[in-house]
Amino acid sequence: MNDSLDHESTNECPNIKDRVRQAYSEAGVKTWQAIGRTQTSKNHETCSIARCVANDIAHTDERPWHTQADCTCECDGPESGELLSLIEQGCLPVVGFDDQDIVLDAWTPNIPIIAISHALSDGLCNRRENKLPKCQLRSLRDCTTAAISRLGYPEGSPFRVWIDVLCIPAREVQPSGTSEVAVQAMQMVANAAAAVLVVDSDVSRLPKDCSYEQAIFSILYSSWNSRLWTLYEAIRAKRLLFQFANGVLDLDDIESKRGDVVNGPSNHSALSLPFRELHSRLCNGPTNLADIWPSVYASLRGRRTNFLKDACVIFRMLFGTSSGQAYPEIVNTPDALSDEQMMAFCQQLIQQFQSQDHNTNPTI
Repeated sequence: MNDSLDHESTNECPNIKDRVRQAYSEAGVKTWQAIGRTQTSKNHETCSIARCVANDIAHTDERPWHTQADCTCECDGPESGELLSLIEQGCLPVVGFDDQDIVLDAWTPNIPIIAISHALSDGLCNRRENKLPKCQLRSLRDCTTAAISRLGYPEGSPFRVWIDVLCIPAREVQPSGTSEVAVQAMQMVANAAAAVLVVDSDVSRLPKDCSYEQAIFSILYSSWNSRLWTLYEAIRAKRLLFQFANGVLDLDDIESKRGDVVNGPSNHSALSLPFRELHSRLCNGPTNLADIWPSVYASLRGRRTNFLKDACVIFRMLFGTSSGQAYPEIVNTPDALSDEQMMAFCQQLIQQFQSQDHNTNPTI
């Protein structure tokens, strides 16, 4: 795999194409193709109509990408020992950008956090150490600075950044406890972060003044929206921001473009982001899982995780269930299910959670 975000694959994912067709007919497929398709930086040669595997861990080497194909800059980031020390003290590790250097801190409530949400397959990953190429760090500094500005903070306001690759011990540093640390960190970040900033290889190529159709199709069928972990981040975010080619947009900014579709010649006025509706339903107060299953189902469609046990963890975090621990028979089972099988598995999990915990009334 090319180690650059400039890597472009001309192949078309049959699974994504089929999901677009099912949701928006052949007219939707033509629109999706017209905007340049999605997940074009991924290799879809082994994907099928039943499932897209391009973002699975088995199909990525978890090495960080540079922002340009010819870039050879060195990596930088927190030292693992310092990171582990903060975690052992019960602190939430965050990073800041001091000129050209990266600084590791323990978060304090008076400093706003921007949490970065992304798919590992987009190159913001490193299984060996908590470091990224300096070109990526500069990009993160610029986009998070734009995010803080979009939130209304005065220019030059201090802020910190949370991103898993820099703030959760690398799997080869602490392989046995990484998942537990990740869960604890994500729950802390969900409560602490001023906003979640989505950095995705497709969305970040669009200009901010793109059409509603371009924005929604790119988000709906992005690598970011294909992962189960990112659903938790999207649902729990106080503000959800997206990095575009020339700046940052709030999800409300994107939704405001909808009028261009309703009042124009487009046939896709029904375009929407299912997780947005699920977020709204959960914000309205405690509700029975069965009552929101249509929204849950739509939000889960096309999402995957590398191991089935992760689905148990994510649902427990997302829906506030007190039970639903990972079932022994699936603890280390890779996710090799088709989309339809995955949806049935998720529905079964949710039903089991509800039957085991009759007081489950999820809310955020």
